[in-house]
Amino acid sequence: TGHRVTLLMEAHATVGELWEALDRWRSKHRLARAGADGRPCSLRTAFPPRAYGDRSQTLQAAGLTPSATLFVSADSSSGAAAAGP
Repeated sequence: TGHRVTLLMEAHATVGELWEALDRWRSKHRLARAGADGRPCSLRTAFPPRAYGDRSQTLQAAGLTPSATLFVSADSSSGAAAAGP
């Protein structure tokens, strides 16, 4: 089950700050932290398919401005990427 979250952030904010904002939102809504079950998670875009793992990268440098749609995905334990639609 997923949740839709809208965050407004500055272009100079980092991917790490985005993760922190998501963690605060989940805590506020009493949801388990992403990866709390021990599975590593990735912040991804559906198109183009890309993972954002460099937490020091700014949103602007990552190409996530002026807007972006992202999702948190549990990484596959086999290391294979999940097929997209």
